[in-house]
Amino acid sequence: MNSSIFSYLSAEQSVLAYKMLVNCILATDMSKHLELCLHFEQQCFGGGGHGNQAGEFPEFEQRLLLMQMIMKAADISNISKPFPVARQWALAVTEEFCSQGDKEKGKNLQVQEMFDREKMVLGNVQVGFIDGVGLKFWRLLHEAVPSLDEFVQNIYDNRTLWAELSQAD
Repeated sequence: MNSSIFSYLSAEQSVLAYKMLVNCILATDMSKHLELCLHFEQQCFGGGGHGNQAGEFPEFEQRLLLMQMIMKAADISNISKPFPVARQWALAVTEEFCSQGDKEKGKNLQVQEMFDREKMVLGNVQVGFIDGVGLKFWRLLHEAVPSLDEFVQNIYDNRTLWAELSQAD
């Protein structure tokens, strides 16, 4: 018995599905974040004068880009959750970052402030991520998928709460 998720596809379909899956996973690479967002915006909302209505993705490349954006959204979705859940994710991610910073300090390497548990202010890091990465991304995706209202509103609410918490520190 073949347990491959692609076992019921033809060889050609299987290769295409695998490539699409790999492309979606690679879309979570933060070093390619801006490039992905710009490409999505150009392909889906105006590059070359062929902008689409929200929710319409007639071309294969546009659909692949939408799948990549959805995978990216899942990857950075913690900021779009209700605050109690977003806070727990932020604490877990921050602990991972600070553990990395501890290892870097142990090797006498320079540590970025957001990786340094002695200097990092959680609220500032979260506001910085929301302002610098998350909000722009989610607004762009929301333009394509209007049903994401609740997630985008959570990001605005969470930004406000993180800013208030960082003021209290």
